[in-house]
Amino acid sequence: MKILICSDFHGKFSLIDPMLKLFHEMSPDLISFNGDVVKGKARGTLWLKAKAEGKTPDPEDPRIVRETEEEHHIYQSFFEALNKVGVPVMVIPGNMDAPERLFFSHLFHYELTLNNIRLVQENILFYEGFFFSGFGGEITEELTEDHFVLQYPIEKIRFCMRKTSYLDGKKILIFHTPPKSKLDYEKGIHKGSDKVNELIEWIRPDFVFCGHAHHARGEEWLGKSLIINPGALKEGFFAILETEKSKISFKTI
Repeated sequence: MKILICSDFHGKFSLIDPMLKLFHEMSPDLISFNGDVVKGKARGTLWLKAKAEGKTPDPEDPRIVRETEEEHHIYQSFFEALNKVGVPVMVIPGNMDAPERLFFSHLFHYELTLNNIRLVQENILFYEGFFFSGFGGEITEELTEDHFVLQYPIEKIRFCMRKTSYLDGKKILIFHTPPKSKLDYEKGIHKGSDKVNELIEWIRPDFVFCGHAHHARGEEWLGKSLIINPGALKEGFFAILETEKSKISFKTI
């Protein structure tokens, strides 16, 4: 199976037409999108500022309201474009795809109206001999946030993914948060979580797709699992995996 792997679009509208053209030319059997459709800049900035000051950010701040209105159009344009490639598109949210309610309401709608969009989070999907599962957002020790950013505690994720651990057969996990490895190291810091390493060791998938660390694109083996960070789509980065040979090609739009 030929899988096109991408992540971290962050509302880069200028890429939609060349992205769609090139994705068609690649002729994948399946697309994996590993989270962060929108920018979330105002929400994220105000949330970090309020946290530093020990305050609660205002969800009705005009900057957040304007950003949320724009994001409806970003979600629609992006997923309609991916749907036109004509193959299944496996999707999870990124940490900036907040509020959770907004992201999931869009995805549930697109699963009904766009033939190829498939929500992986808290699901197990089967395609071409592989079970697909995963979890988006930022995976943390115990932090929870679903309005300004998406943060999920590891205990919630373990519970949601326990059924995946029961399965025998070939598995692909999709996370937004990378495991601690060379694939999460960016600008001198680790942007991933060792909790993802624990999930990989527990479920032992054949392949893991991740994102979040925009310039840490590459591949790395963790045990029997091949981990792939395609780099940020907003920079034009994506990857192609041929599963039969575990062959990876890193591409640029």
